Amino acid sequence: MPSIVGSFFFACLIWFFVSMTNLYSTTTKVPLVIRFENSLKAVRNEIPQYFHVTFKGTGWKILSLYLKNAEWVVDLEREFESDNLKINTKKTASQYLNGLPDGLVIDDVTPAELDLILVDKSTKAVPIELTTDLEPSTGYTISPKIILTPDSVRVSGAKTWMDTLSYWPTKYGTIAHLNSSFNVNLKLHRPSQKSYTISHNEILLQGKAEQLAELEFADIPVKLSHQKGRDTIIFLPNRVNVIIGGGLGVLENIHRDSITVVVPFDRVIDDTSGRLKPMVSVPENTQLIRTIPQELEYIIRK
Repeated sequence: MPSIVGSFFFACLIWFFVSMTNLYSTTTKVPLVIRFENSLKAVRNEIPQYFHVTFKGTGWKILSLYLKNAEWVVDLEREFESDNLKINTKKTASQYLNGLPDGLVIDDVTPAELDLILVDKSTKAVPIELTTDLEPSTGYTISPKIILTPDSVRVSGAKTWMDTLSYWPTKYGTIAHLNSSFNVNLKLHRPSQKSYTISHNEILLQGKAEQLAELEFADIPVKLSHQKGRDTIIFLPNRVNVIIGGGLGVLENIHRDSITVVVPFDRVIDDTSGRLKPMVSVPENTQLIRTIPQELEYIIRK
């Protein structure tokens, strides 16, 4: 039995080596890389992220293709003939493809043409904006004290784009089930159709998920806003209790004078039920849970 298994394995090995000498065709994605670090120009228009390149060669050459990191590289320092480059990708593939094993034949390239509009290059530092959603576990809330390190990034690219760039976002997505302090290495967003360089690709995100708590403020006065005419409006009751929710670290710094309860004059005049829900304004990073009572009665004295 062992001799049969060994013979079968040896036959498969011979078949594999023979078949790898045959010619094959394969299509793979090759990333486009625009280098402009030493150039005064940058690309203004949108560009493809990849080329789809069809190669022909022996099985060994095709295998070695997947073991290397082939790139389509355009170095703007060498492209000085025009500010509007039109590159026939199939005809010039051997000029721009880097990291290819010898012996491969380039059979086709898609897209067939690469258009690059060059403008002056510019570099600027912009603040990083947290655009990743932070999702706390049930019964928790995210503390507003979020720290990004570093909090800015240097970006180089087309001046026409740099002039409109005011911030750089973090990677879009969600970090869920947060229920304690957290330190997360967070990647920055990478626009796929822009040509640019950034000083770093990720930042450290530090924050804290706090347990939700409630805090009650008693006897907050009810105020009438935007009064018109001389009518006197008396609310019953004229004070309410306000219960707000938030993180413990936030609630301990809340003062009662940061909470307002108002009823607009027009709502009183337009009301036909004799009862109104007041409008309650609560501090940032807190939420209104309820008021006691939830509705007010009123008297209009002419």
